[in-house]
Amino acid sequence: MLVALGLLKGVLFVGLTGLGVTKPFVGSNAVDNFLPIADRLLNESRFNGADSRPDSKVGPVYPFVIAALKAVKLPGPLVILVFLQILADTATALLLLWLGSMLSSVITGGVSGLVWSLYPPAMVISAWITQETFFTTLLVASIGIVVVTASSAKPQVRWSLVAGLVMGFATLLRATPLLIPVFLLPVWIWKRRPFEAVAFVLGMALLILPWTVRNSVVLQDRIIVSTGMGNVLLMGSEQDQITSERKSGFYEDAAAEGIANGLLKPNPEYGSAIDKWFFRIALMRYKQRLENQPLSLVKLFGLKLLRLWYATDTGTGREQLVLALCSLPVVPMGLLQVWRWRKANKPFFLTMGGVLLYFIAMHLALLPLLRYMLPIYPILILAASQLVCEALSHRHAPEGQLSMAQKS
Repeated sequence: MLVALGLLKGVLFVGLTGLGVTKPFVGSNAVDNFLPIADRLLNESRFNGADSRPDSKVGPVYPFVIAALKAVKLPGPLVILVFLQILADTATALLLLWLGSMLSSVITGGVSGLVWSLYPPAMVISAWITQETFFTTLLVASIGIVVVTASSAKPQVRWSLVAGLVMGFATLLRATPLLIPVFLLPVWIWKRRPFEAVAFVLGMALLILPWTVRNSVVLQDRIIVSTGMGNVLLMGSEQDQITSERKSGFYEDAAAEGIANGLLKPNPEYGSAIDKWFFRIALMRYKQRLENQPLSLVKLFGLKLLRLWYATDTGTGREQLVLALCSLPVVPMGLLQVWRWRKANKPFFLTMGGVLLYFIAMHLALLPLLRYMLPIYPILILAASQLVCEALSHRHAPEGQLSMAQKS
């Protein structure tokens, strides 16, 4: 059913595109980075160089996928890309079916997979020319394998290596998971399996280090995967929401403020140096806020905590309201059920809880946008689905059976 639904969504999108009703959404990241890099790969056989250092703000995998589709010379490469992203969403739904069956029941897995397949933000983002959909699938696959190894009575070093390889591949799409092993440490400490931790980190390193070495050789720059952390930390230091239209002016004002306070712009303008410069300006702004208006930090982080679940790049009120309404039935119930896992299912609690905590902490510190948080929504949907399914099963269970279950 989930596969049929995914194929139906993909065919429907291709059909509507052919009729001119819809088309892949090409945003600023695609226009400024993904598509130019893909063309450069095809025409010049290179990702970027000294003349195109700003393109290091994105990971390498997604532009390579676009370049590969263009190289095949089939009509509508971006439409094909969206079709593949819809199939990736289907793969995520199947992963939820698997995890739900392992966690509770096939019904829980099926419900969570179906909800994800029809979840409006996921459906919308799969039609964008952006890496989030592929990244989500790989993230869920990796942490699913970690859950399986943590649930096993015997050490699973090889599978931990596989989980690390999958996470490393995800990191080459988006650099967010670079520090995720730190938040998974409680899993390995609880199970007393240091070799699984080493294997996971080794798996990530095997895929990431070649790109790091490439950046060092080609760009003479120390970039592990991509730059950009300084930029988003700087935008996140502002209480008012920085929309796409305000970015350029905000960066100019922040740069001038940094220079006025002795933080001079680096020369030459290497990607990592600019990133560190923005990072230092952001820390300066936080320090000034702490010294002059310490209580404003409470309001700032309170707003950022809320924006995690609805904020967009455009800051459009109607869009953000819709996203907030989509998050409302998922996030509270999902977080509640994850917390309940601490007693009912410790492997799920430590693994899924660690990943949730990592994403929340990361984007609370940096820039809170829902599309950055969307990769953890499958976990929340899985947890919320279990909560609802179990509540309904208890409600409709015969009275004698229910009392026996409560006693047990």
